[in-house]
Amino acid sequence: MAPYAGATLDTGKHALKSLNPEDYRVTKMKFAKTRDPATNKSLNDKTTVIYNDYVTIRDIPLEAYDYVVNGKLALEWVMERQSVTTDNVQRHHQRRQPLGHRNHGQSQVSLGTVLACSDGES
Repeated sequence: MAPYAGATLDTGKHALKSLNPEDYRVTKMKFAKTRDPATNKSLNDKTTVIYNDYVTIRDIPLEAYDYVVNGKLALEWVMERQSVTTDNVQRHHQRRQPLGHRNHGQSQVSLGTVLACSDGES
């Protein structure tokens, strides 16, 4: 599945080429927020996914939400699966790992995977 050509990666003040592998670590992806002008309530902006502190995916077509995996919207399914969750067993194992352990409390997902879920033609 090819990434949607219109989706863009926003790396803020950092050049994309200057990011190192650690800058692609993700704890939990989330949608950006927007305000409903009629009610002033905070809503998820489904055209923008905050990947982590360094990377934001913008201009995701709303057609991306037409694709479903295991009864869930594909992009939301990827976002959920790539979040770090902790249960009592994991807490125990994380405490036993050295603090500098490379994968301590973090997950990494290919941006290509996220962008591929943004493709309206799946």
